[in-house]
Amino acid sequence: MAFRNKKNKKSSASNIPSMDLHGAKEADVYDRLEKFVSQQANKGTPIIHIITGKGTGKVKAEAQRYLSDAGYSWRHDGNNTGVLVVAMN
Repeated sequence: MAFRNKKNKKSSASNIPSMDLHGAKEADVYDRLEKFVSQQANKGTPIIHIITGKGTGKVKAEAQRYLSDAGYSWRHDGNNTGVLVVAMN
């Protein structure tokens, strides 16, 4: 699997659930996010982080496409443009 071990862990600094997509294949992003976001929505989680990294931008673009298609609003983290902050409501 192309994901780091922390992919579905809560960030220790902020306690916000996150998925780390560093090293992910573009083709896998949509399905992985669909599963993670659905799980968090079912738990009633208000905010999640999607960590895409800065790289070539392909993984980030696919993550943004998923979030837009699914109707979620998101923004770049103010301190790290490789992190998408997603409002789950």
